[in-house]
Amino acid sequence: MTLSTTDSRKKADIYLNGRGVSIKQAGSSFSFNRLQRANLIQVYSRLGLTAPQTILTQLDQEIHRFHQGFLLSRDRPWQNFFSENDFKTLLNFLMMLGSPNLGMSQHPAELILEAPATQISQDTIKIYSFDEYFNSYKEKLHIAIRQEKARLLVFQNPDIL
Repeated sequence: MTLSTTDSRKKADIYLNGRGVSIKQAGSSFSFNRLQRANLIQVYSRLGLTAPQTILTQLDQEIHRFHQGFLLSRDRPWQNFFSENDFKTLLNFLMMLGSPNLGMSQHPAELILEAPATQISQDTIKIYSFDEYFNSYKEKLHIAIRQEKARLLVFQNPDIL
């Protein structure tokens, strides 16, 4: 096993048998990935997502609606903005392949290792491909809109875990 540094360009936290592995805490509601508004069009276009300007407009409208008091929560279902395929592509890039500011990582992750914060055992560790992880958690993932023109966060909603 080889440990990766905390370098933000690296998506793999550790290497097992030469394969990059991203480590996630089970049951965590922390923000997985940040994407600043300034990078949205560039990232969406790079990934070949459909209608990047439309998505950006929808996100801007939602942020405006929140600041006008029309929304009770900043936390929004990703389905409000993306097709499943586009969201999966975006999340795969953010979690496994690259960074909005730095592009593709030279150290991508191939697998996701999920374990609890305490009492780690052979029975509590799960290893996923990205597709398996996405299919397990897609109904629990949300987008958190933060500060006008600031950033989007993808997180697990702890209320539905």
